[in-house]
Amino acid sequence: MLASTWFGARGVWLAATLAALVFLIRAPALWYAYPFEGTADERVIVDHAVEIVRSGDPHPRAFNYPSLHVYAASCAFALLERCGVLAADPRPTPEHFLVARAMVLALAALGVFATARLGARAFGERVGLLSAAVLACLPLHFVFSFVARVDVGAATWSVCAVLVALCLLDGASRSRDWLLAALFVGLATGSKYTACVAGVPVLAAFALARPRPPFVRLASFCLVAPLVFLATSPYVVLDPRGFGAGIAEVRDAYRSNLPGHSAGGATSYLAVLGDWHRGLGLGVLSSAAFGVVRAWRWQPRATLVLLACPAALFGLLGAYPSHFARNSVVVAPFAALFASHALLGVCEWGASRFAAVARSTRRARLVAIASSVVLVGFVLLEPTRVSAAEWRAARLADVRGPALEWIREHLEPGARILCEQRGPPLATRAPAFDVTEVRCAVEARARTRAETFDYVVLTDWTRRAVAQDPERFTALVDAYAEFAASHALVAEFVADGVRFGGDSIRVYRGVQGAATQ
Repeated sequence: MLASTWFGARGVWLAATLAALVFLIRAPALWYAYPFEGTADERVIVDHAVEIVRSGDPHPRAFNYPSLHVYAASCAFALLERCGVLAADPRPTPEHFLVARAMVLALAALGVFATARLGARAFGERVGLLSAAVLACLPLHFVFSFVARVDVGAATWSVCAVLVALCLLDGASRSRDWLLAALFVGLATGSKYTACVAGVPVLAAFALARPRPPFVRLASFCLVAPLVFLATSPYVVLDPRGFGAGIAEVRDAYRSNLPGHSAGGATSYLAVLGDWHRGLGLGVLSSAAFGVVRAWRWQPRATLVLLACPAALFGLLGAYPSHFARNSVVVAPFAALFASHALLGVCEWGASRFAAVARSTRRARLVAIASSVVLVGFVLLEPTRVSAAEWRAARLADVRGPALEWIREHLEPGARILCEQRGPPLATRAPAFDVTEVRCAVEARARTRAETFDYVVLTDWTRRAVAQDPERFTALVDAYAEFAASHALVAEFVADGVRFGGDSIRVYRGVQGAATQ
C-alpha cells in the first residue's frame, strides 16, 4: 500500500519551509561571475529571450533546448523592463542573467518541495522530508540551480509527473489526473528534450494499475503531452528546417571531439555512472541502490514507477558517446528519495534491535535519534562539503575582471586583439580595441594567423581540456607548445574565484616586438 499521509498539513508546511530555505541559502550564488555575462549555455536562453523582447518575433532562433525557458525569460524581461527594474539595452545586461537565474532557483526550490511530496506519497512523511533535505545537499542539483540552464526545470517537472503517476496506480484515477500528468510531461520535455523520459512512469503506471484504467485515459495522455510540448516549442513544427539544422549542429559538435566535450567511446554508460558518482556522492549512491532493493520487497509496483524515469534516462544518455553531468540532474531527486528510504529503514531496524535490550523506552529513543543523525550526517558529509565549496566559489571574483582591467589600462587603443570566447568580454566592455573572438585561438590560427594580431588572449579552459586527453588532441597539444614557444607572454592572471575560463587567462604578443604601454 502507498503511504496515506500524502498531503498531511504538517508535512506540507515543513516541506514548504525547507524549499524556502533552499531558495534563501542558494540565493547569494545567483551573482556567479557578476558583473559579466554568464556561461555560454546561459546565453542560449538569455540572449534569445532578449532578442524576442526587442524584435517582437517569437522565433527562438536556436534549438539547443526547447523554447519553454526562453519564452518564460522573455516574459519576465518584458515585464521587469516595463516596470523599470531592468534596463532595455540592445544586449542583455548582467541583471538579465540574474533574473533568469532566479527563475531557475525558484524551480529548484519547487523541485525540493515536489520531492518531499513524492517521498511522502510513496513511503511516508518522514521519508519525504528527508528526501528533500538530501536533495538540497546534492552537488548535481545544487550547482545547476543558480545558473540559467534548463536541467533543474526538467528535473522539477519530471518529479511532478512521477508524483501524478503514483496516483494513477490506485486505479481510481480521473480524467483530470491524466491531463495533469500530460501537462507535467509536456513541461518537462519543453524544458529539455531528454526529459521526455518523464512519460515512461506514466506508461508504467497505466500498465501496473489495478484495476486497469480505460484505454481512453492513456490515449488522452498521449495526445495532450505532445500538444503541451508544442505549445511551448511551436517552432519545432513551424520551422522544421531550422529545427533539423539546429539539432544537427549540436550533434556534429558532439561527434567532432571538441575539447571539453566529454566522450566515453562508442557509448558512455560508465561515464554517466561516473558523473552520478561525482554529483551524488558514493554514500548517497550506495544508499539509493539499497533503497531500491528495500522498496522492491514491499512495494514493487510503486518502485517500478519511481525507477522508470531515471532508468530510462540512463539508457538514453548512455547510448551517446558524448556526455555532460548536467544531463543527469533529473536523476538527483530519485536518488535522494531511495537513499532516504534506505537510511530511515536502517535507523528503524537499529532502533528496534536496541529497544529489545534497553532497559527504558526513553533511552532507546534517544539512542535511535542519535544514531540516525550520525548515519545521515556521515552519508551526506561528502556531497554537502562539495556543495558548500561550490557555494563559496560562486561568490568569489571572476578572473575575467582583473584581466579586463589590465588590458584596458596597459594596451594601446586600437590594438588588434584575438580573444577566446571564455576570456574577458573585450568585444562589449572594451570598445577602444579591435577585437576578434574565436572559440580556440590556437586552433583558429590556421584560418586567422595570430601574427596578424597585436595581442592574443588565451584562456586556460580549452588548454586544460586538451591536456587531460592528449592522445585525442595531439595536433592541439603541439599547437599549444608551438604557440608558447613563438609568442612572448605579456601578462598572466590566475583565478582565485570563478574559473569561467579555466585556471588562468594569459595575454601574449601577437606580432613579435609589439610593446605594452
